[in-house]
Amino acid sequence: MRFLTASLLLLSAGLSISDKTTILRLPSPQTTKSYVKLQAATPAMTALTACLRAKTAFTGNAASFLLSYAATSTDNAFLLGYKRSGKIVLHVFNAEKDTSVSTVYDGAWHHWCFSWNSRGGKWTVYKDGMPAAAGTGFQTDKTIPANGVWIVGQDQDTVGGGFDATQAYVGDITSINVWNTDNIDVAAVANCGDNFGGNVISWYDVSKEIHEVSTYREDLCKLK
Repeated sequence: MRFLTASLLLLSAGLSISDKTTILRLPSPQTTKSYVKLQAATPAMTALTACLRAKTAFTGNAASFLLSYAATSTDNAFLLGYKRSGKIVLHVFNAEKDTSVSTVYDGAWHHWCFSWNSRGGKWTVYKDGMPAAAGTGFQTDKTIPANGVWIVGQDQDTVGGGFDATQAYVGDITSINVWNTDNIDVAAVANCGDNFGGNVISWYDVSKEIHEVSTYREDLCKLK
């Protein structure tokens, strides 16, 4: 039933479930030269949902970061990555949230989402469409600043730069969508199609400035 519902949604949007999407492949060994800048006009946000699909078998010696957002007032405005243990780690407005959610580097495709709302500091990590960890009191009453820079595959210590090779992501990544709300049907987004594009970043529409990263195209429904 879930597949049928997703199929009908895709068709109603004028899209085929066989449509292919661009997948980024960030190379080994780790380097500061490989990254993708997403050209997205970003408003100030008191709530957020960020989703992506990733596949990696890379462990690394430090935390590896899949997606970062930095603004003039704070370099760690938003960060999504994983530690050497394989557990998801998040940053919102310079505060770190360790989670019990793992394992990122099992060599399989997974759909990851993180939602947060400054009202009460409610947060949730989703793995493959299902809630995997949640809590409250995280960065209550904070605002993620506007007009920052989104980078795939690196942690920004300065806006758009300041990369550390030991924190670079190695692996495949696609379907990055970001909304300025935590009221998103994550199960629907994770179910085969990602045509529910974000209103801050929509993967199918966002301009991608690619630096030493290879790309290929694949049917999302075949990403296993």
